[in-house]
Amino acid sequence: MSLSRYVARTAGFALIYLLALFAGSATDGIVWPAAAVGAIWLVAQAGHGPLRYSVLPMMVLSALVPSTGDLLAGLTQAVPQVVPAVLFAWLVQRWQGGNRTAVVAGAAATAAFAGVVLQGAIAAADFEWAAAGYALARDTVTVFVAVLLIRSITSRQEEAAKPRRLYVVR
Repeated sequence: MSLSRYVARTAGFALIYLLALFAGSATDGIVWPAAAVGAIWLVAQAGHGPLRYSVLPMMVLSALVPSTGDLLAGLTQAVPQVVPAVLFAWLVQRWQGGNRTAVVAGAAATAAFAGVVLQGAIAAADFEWAAAGYALARDTVTVFVAVLLIRSITSRQEEAAKPRRLYVVR
């Protein structure tokens, strides 16, 4: 992949990620589409260059979107958003063999758990078990369903693009 195409893909993912962050903030975290967009972003870009070139814009966007006026507070809140996406991409790459659905489910659950633990470590005074359980389920299901949906769409497109053979029977 050329550098210009990589930059264009990164800019496109960054725009979608930014919209997902605003959507999640607008719903007060009831839904958090940024978890799925971040995970898909890093998995899609993983084979085309070092992950740090995609993690950096993700971290900057995650730090700038929170409603706090403090940049340091924004950076600390960005860590539990970005690290699970990095962990998800890394786990999907490492667990290549076996059942792909189980790999995605396991990586999504592990990444969501890491996000909940990091959020609990950063904001220990605000930690609630019910909210942590909800965030764990929300992020796991969001990432899992989004990845399966994209895999389904791409496999249908690949199948439709295959040339069909015509057989003549005499």
